[in-house]
Amino acid sequence: MACQLYPSHFIIVCFSIAFNLNGCTSSNILFFNGKGEGSHYFAAASLGEELVARGHSVTFLLADHYMHRAQHLIHANLFKFKSVQTYPSFNNEFQDFMESFFKVAFEGKNVLYETELLTIGVEMEVDYCKMVFRDEVLTSLREEMFDLVVFDPVWPCATGLSEYLGGRRVALLPTTLASSYLRAMNQPVNPATTAELGLGLPSKLNFFQRVQNVAVAGLYFVSFVYFDDMPYSHILSPYNISSASSSLQAVDFVITAGDPVIDKIVPMYPSHGIAAGLTTAPAKLLEEDLEEFMQSSGDHGVIVFTLGSYATHLPEALVKAFQDAFAKLPQKVIWQWKNKTPPSNLSANVKTMSWLPQNDLLGHDRTRLFIYHGGNNGLYEAIYHGVPVLVMPLIVDQFDTAQNVVEKEVGLNIFISDVTAENLGQALHELLTNEKYETNMKRLSAIFRERPQTPRERATSWIEHILKFGSAHLRTPGHDMNFIEYYLLDVIGFMLLCLSLVLVLIYLGIKYTLRIVCSVFNHKKSKLA
Repeated sequence: MACQLYPSHFIIVCFSIAFNLNGCTSSNILFFNGKGEGSHYFAAASLGEELVARGHSVTFLLADHYMHRAQHLIHANLFKFKSVQTYPSFNNEFQDFMESFFKVAFEGKNVLYETELLTIGVEMEVDYCKMVFRDEVLTSLREEMFDLVVFDPVWPCATGLSEYLGGRRVALLPTTLASSYLRAMNQPVNPATTAELGLGLPSKLNFFQRVQNVAVAGLYFVSFVYFDDMPYSHILSPYNISSASSSLQAVDFVITAGDPVIDKIVPMYPSHGIAAGLTTAPAKLLEEDLEEFMQSSGDHGVIVFTLGSYATHLPEALVKAFQDAFAKLPQKVIWQWKNKTPPSNLSANVKTMSWLPQNDLLGHDRTRLFIYHGGNNGLYEAIYHGVPVLVMPLIVDQFDTAQNVVEKEVGLNIFISDVTAENLGQALHELLTNEKYETNMKRLSAIFRERPQTPRERATSWIEHILKFGSAHLRTPGHDMNFIEYYLLDVIGFMLLCLSLVLVLIYLGIKYTLRIVCSVFNHKKSKLA
């Protein structure tokens, strides 16, 4: 579907021009959020739009095979784009990897434990990082003299590049609250109260869940060394960047996309801000043919269904289960189907589209339910518009989203490997007929909207604050402590040593006292003899 230029986007462009003409200080900001793929890019682009509206210059660094972003009808007029030239087969290799990645997910396996697959993924990211750190790319970026870099800490290369360029650094983590990354950035996250990323654990952990959580927290700590630090050391060390993890500890500000309205609740330092729902906005008008389809659903309404950017090759059995379940519904279904011809025997109530105006569909008054994979952008768009969800998690933080949705009773969860036409039909019937899910979601929507600023405005205000004042006044002493100091291992060691000395002294004292008592007793005994 072609992109539309709406009046709101025209206003953004005009406002940014007027802002600059009025002499407002404009900063030069670089966004580096991976290669430019999927939800991470869209969250960053939403933040970029607000920065441009306030008069700043925004540049996105993308891989060459994602440079079609520069042709976007709206973003082409708002952003500058710089390209990283990759080798000819890189994009095909990346797509093959993602297909394998999601094939494992569709089999019901947790990709976090597929070490061979993760190793291949790391090797590809390292290859891309080498291309980013080529002289011509670095020279081009240095010439821009960026005042601030907004980067995604999921990619170690982005972390390293942000340090290399100097200036201010803001980490934008557009997932659920990822404890391991927050901990790496010296934020106070306790595994006793906050579940680790990708485990799908509840908000209140029992004993065995806490054991599991602590074990995984330790595993993540080790994985940072083996997956984030060691593979990139030969790229970063020539530029005096010791490691990605040490570089993360020096960021000026952290923006995360997990909101306590549904996500984990964590203590926060002043250098950490929450801006979940960067892509949320009032729904815009749909194109005429899509609006006709929505209206044709009548009072039954429409179900929106997507499994995300990369779910392009669904197993045939899974497709059949969806077809059979949808065919029995009185509702109409909009199904995002990517990259290949959809089945010819779809029921008349199903419409397939290669791209969805997701936020606009969720905000339509005919939309009754959102079936999706558990991505963070989609979660907060559903909350914003008050639409119940059926989550089918595939990877990493999506399992946490599914748990949060069930716990808050705003939707249900079905693991993708367990989907059948029967249990899918039962879940849809429950969600469409039990009013508690919509009622609970409407309540979350009201809480989420009851803020003095939108998520984009909040995040932009923090960035502008960092640009104006820096971050020294926001840093706690913990930012400058090493691992041993931060977790009091030196203090604990010292106290154990003191305790050991006391116990030794007590032992020696008792031993000496007993020896004297025994000596006196033996002396008296010998006299009596």
